Amino acid sequence: MFKLDYNIVSKNWKEKMKNLSKEQQELINEPVGKENLVLLKKSKEPIKTGDIFVLSFKEGLYFYGKVLEANIKHQSDELVNGCHVVFIFRNKTREKNLNDFIPDYNNLLDGPNILNSKYWEKGYFEKIGNIPLTKEEKKMDYGFFEMEPLNRWGTFKKADGELLKHIPKIYEYYGVSVYAGVYISIKAESILDPTLLEENEME
Repeated sequence: MFKLDYNIVSKNWKEKMKNLSKEQQELINEPVGKENLVLLKKSKEPIKTGDIFVLSFKEGLYFYGKVLEANIKHQSDELVNGCHVVFIFRNKTREKNLNDFIPDYNNLLDGPNILNSKYWEKGYFEKIGNIPLTKEEKKMDYGFFEMEPLNRWGTFKKADGELLKHIPKIYEYYGVSVYAGVYISIKAESILDPTLLEENEME
């Protein structure tokens, strides 16, 4: 079994925080109240692999996301079973369509994330189309890290729980993100990169 004797996700974040000003660190560490993403169109339509959606942190400005795994089949984790793996891109648009959709997995805004369907049902995500996975997306090296606090070591796994024997190219924590999880991630990224929410960057 491949395992690490330290929390690699936490270590990466601490390294990133070291380069921030004290003011930026304080902004990122501010507690989140009832803030969340801008509400868009609610839907109970079944989620499918390849679904493209938009989300908004700021009125009139949308980020694209894509579902790479829909309806995860997990034998032992009921919380993860039936959830979806999504990636969110820095690719911005003013319109809820696919015209500006240019995914870049080397410059992600967030992900991979394991999320349940409530993000769509509550209207935080709005589906705008479906594009089947490319060969590259099907072979993409991503996974999830889970720390075993009692054993002081962690492992990498796929969304369905299958253990990986290496450190994947793209990874995040294993587990279902809370409803404000994506909001918190984008808020942090907007503090790290103030141009993220500037619309003139889209010209």
